[in-house]
Amino acid sequence: MDEKQISDRINYSYLRSQKAEMVRGFHNRELKKRNDISAEEYENATILPLRRDVQSAIVWQGLGGVIDSDGTYIMSSCIPKLIDKGYTPEKTSYSNKTAVYCGYFRRHWGEFIAYCLPRLWYAAMQDQKVDEYVFFIEENEHFELSGNYKLLIERLCISDK
Repeated sequence: MDEKQISDRINYSYLRSQKAEMVRGFHNRELKKRNDISAEEYENATILPLRRDVQSAIVWQGLGGVIDSDGTYIMSSCIPKLIDKGYTPEKTSYSNKTAVYCGYFRRHWGEFIAYCLPRLWYAAMQDQKVDEYVFFIEENEHFELSGNYKLLIERLCISDK
């Protein structure tokens, strides 16, 4: 079944008209297969927890992501218009481990799928040695993996990491 046939079978009537057109556009666009997928590697990088940006008028916007060993913000760690710059941490701890940066873990299924799941492709690489898959959360937040998030991580066979 091609994209047009799929789009024709979807009921868009429950959506507002502009939203329905936007979603229909997603279903009708041509997807391209990428064979050039890659990961950037950094030595001694620091993962920063989400810190609310006191200068921002938007409540959910903050600072965080990854900085390299020189303190330079790694742009591929940003989430545009949500978390797009780092800061200098007051203290850090070092772990001599190979880690995969998985982005900001926000407890919203759609945002998890949009921002975290695409970073988990690395788990499918059979020949990679990874000690940990690291998400960042809000500064001083208590975190426990549960529900659908936990089930997905288990199905990817990385729950022990």
